[in-house]
Formats: sequence, C-alpha cells, structure tokens
Amino acid sequence: MTRYIAVATLFLLVILVLSRAFQLKKMGIKAIRFGEMDKKDFLIPPPNWIILIYIFTGTWLVNRQILLEEQSLKKIYGEKYMEYCNKVRRFL
Repeated sequence: MTRYIAVATLFLLVILVLSRAFQLKKMGIKAIRFGEMDKKDFLIPPPNWIILIYIFTGTWLVNRQILLEEQSLKKIYGEKYMEYCNKVRRFL
C-alpha cells in the first residue's frame, strides 16, 4: 500500500511541475533554462500548501494507524500490554 502512495505522490508532483511549466510557457516565460541570469527564467516548485497537505495527511494517517494497533494490542495482550505502555513512550 505504501508503494502505491509513494508512486502516486511522485506522479502528482511531476504533473504539478509540468503543468506549471506549461502555464509559464503560455505566458511567454521559458522555464528550466539554467545558466542565464534573467530573473524571469526559473523552475517553480509546487506551492507550499500542497506540501503541507501531504505532511498533515501523512501525520494523521500514521497516528490513526498507531491508535488502531494499540486498540488491537490491548484486546490481545490485556494487562501485560498496559504495563508495557506505562514503561515506554508512544513516540520517540
């Protein structure tokens, strides 16, 4: 499952960069021309809010998975797992 998410993320990132390059080309700005010192020629990374959405979504998914695993471990091991939880922290 994680491989699919990684592939989808990389694919979407490439799509975003290419779509932005095509938008710049329509406006007459040539992207990806390195070596020239003109201020209008540069490669624009995707907007910061997209990266933030990925970070928040990834954090939420990991936390959700941990909570689900903790519930199942409580059912399986009971009191021994609760003693273990008191000895160790959840996150590093």
